[in-house]
Amino acid sequence: MMNSLKKILPRHLHRLLSKLRAKHRRSYIQHGNNSFINLDSDKTFVMIVGSTYDERRPDAMLVARKGYINAFIKMGISCVIIDIKDIEKALPKINNPFCMLYSSDLEPLTSSTIKILRDTPLAIWVHPWFTDSDTFFFQNSLDKNLWYTSKRTKDNILSLNPKFIFSATLESGAEFFSEWVRNGLPFYSFPLACDTTRYNNTIMPSKIYENIKLAFVGGYWSSKGVQIDAYLREFEDQLTVFGYNKWPYANYGGQIDDLEEPKLYASAAICPVINEPSVSLLHGQINERVFKVLGSGGFPIVDSVWQYRTLFNEDELVISENKTDFKDKVHFFLEHPHEREKYITRGRMAVFSRHTYFQRAELFLKKIYE
Repeated sequence: MMNSLKKILPRHLHRLLSKLRAKHRRSYIQHGNNSFINLDSDKTFVMIVGSTYDERRPDAMLVARKGYINAFIKMGISCVIIDIKDIEKALPKINNPFCMLYSSDLEPLTSSTIKILRDTPLAIWVHPWFTDSDTFFFQNSLDKNLWYTSKRTKDNILSLNPKFIFSATLESGAEFFSEWVRNGLPFYSFPLACDTTRYNNTIMPSKIYENIKLAFVGGYWSSKGVQIDAYLREFEDQLTVFGYNKWPYANYGGQIDDLEEPKLYASAAICPVINEPSVSLLHGQINERVFKVLGSGGFPIVDSVWQYRTLFNEDELVISENKTDFKDKVHFFLEHPHEREKYITRGRMAVFSRHTYFQRAELFLKKIYE
């Protein structure tokens, strides 16, 4: 029903409907999955979530937020997930809390909730906000609503007085957050990373997937499909895809189990990593797939996004120069499997040494208490 409405409603009405739904909808947290208490911990990491948090839908934001939670647990810090509507009742009972919030969940904040939160160390994951952003998105044929932050939400964020704001966009894209900074909020880059509780050295290839030439796990939608189709459509007969929403590809296998996903990466010959066009234009909100694949011992080839070089050296990750070069590289590495091994080994070492959520959580903790 909702998908049908999205197709026929004007964008502004769809946004209004989404607001109304968000106002009344709660997060979905699986029973018994909302807390880890370490009695020896002197502080508690609180992931405050709203309508965008649904553990039945493993999108990038959910995976990232779980990555932080697992990292803090590994550090021995108590962790709690709280719905934003329960803050006034729950937060005062928590031992020495420090919090992470996501801007898209903050529209329904009340003044009393803001009053409680602003006295707590917190950081907020935000969308871009920069001068003439509407013109920029229009000129680059991007849907501005994908990064839309309402005035009320901006006011709520400024009223919360966070220790800092952050994004998964690389430092090279800091200019797209300039209005937040101009309004007095420090901005930091926290790229997505590898959750080593799921993607690690224990992952072994599986016979189930050993004959797969190309494998891709992720959602498919129109803006993302532009880049995916440009790079992957011609490999459709060799490509096996999984995702929580249906792909218009022949070998779509539905949603893959969490335990099977890393085995797939370790087993397939090549795991393409394709970004939305906005990633290059906004200078680097690199998706999490490259970290998952390398952390599992898989071999990725990425699309033409130069910002990957700020994260990985030439002997750690294969980056294509364009669609033709991507095609040539796929054929080369399928025909020369031994050439993949050095990238698998070095890329995996790079991820574990520089790009895990444990390391991101350490930086988060440092910045929140500076």
